[in-house]
Amino acid sequence: MDDDLNKSLPVDEIVKKAYSNVRDNLKYILILSYIVMIPVFFASRLLNLGSFEENNINIAGILLYLCVSIAVLLFLNVFSYRLFVLGREKLYKININQLLSMLGKLLLYYIALFAVLFLAVVTLALLMGLIVMIVQAVSGLNTQNNPITTTIFSSFILIFVLLISLRVQPTFISIALNRKAIPMKTSYYYTRDNNMNLLIIGFASYFPVALLSSLLSTAIVTLEKSAPGAEYLMVLILPLFMLPNILIFSAGAEIFKYLVPKDQNHKVDISA
Repeated sequence: MDDDLNKSLPVDEIVKKAYSNVRDNLKYILILSYIVMIPVFFASRLLNLGSFEENNINIAGILLYLCVSIAVLLFLNVFSYRLFVLGREKLYKININQLLSMLGKLLLYYIALFAVLFLAVVTLALLMGLIVMIVQAVSGLNTQNNPITTTIFSSFILIFVLLISLRVQPTFISIALNRKAIPMKTSYYYTRDNNMNLLIIGFASYFPVALLSSLLSTAIVTLEKSAPGAEYLMVLILPLFMLPNILIFSAGAEIFKYLVPKDQNHKVDISA
């Protein structure tokens, strides 16, 4: 990749491939979704997490629940990426030591990513706050509690986080494949010149199914009030709640195959 300009991602092709990957591997995805989500679901029901309304938050229970959630989501990362990049034949061709190593590396890289995103979001929030203050001083309008201002700010943050997450995805895929980890700075280089394409791919892959799962979740929560035990309908449709993330993984795998060179040295001039 010596040229300054990067290849342009074929948006339609990658989105279609993301959905077709899920369709073609539906059985494996259902199994994987139940494996990782059932422990999270029952942990939320069995652990005494407390309630904000009743002011009796159980910190230990919440921390244990977070540990279970993080562990199974890392597990989902590894096997989703392996399924979409390596295929079914090599999906489980790792031993326990390799799996633990992958999970540990993924955890460390996610902590680093979240730290960077947190600092960036705080910086953006301060910048947006300054802009709002200037607009308010010049126009005399009270924009602090304006729903339009809040919506614009929230949308901007969402787009920023989605873009950064997609641009560093090759790092996490390389770890899940048990290859030499691609530094996040190098992942950022590999995905350059594709910001708009990445955002379109991200929105098209994630939000349609996320909206559907959100509507179903709201309907089940409403049903629980009149039909005790309806919450266990959640167990049946757990894969649907994981599907938005899995589609992002599938799209990321296609981006990885299209933009990341076969050479695993990852020694590139990122100053260009």
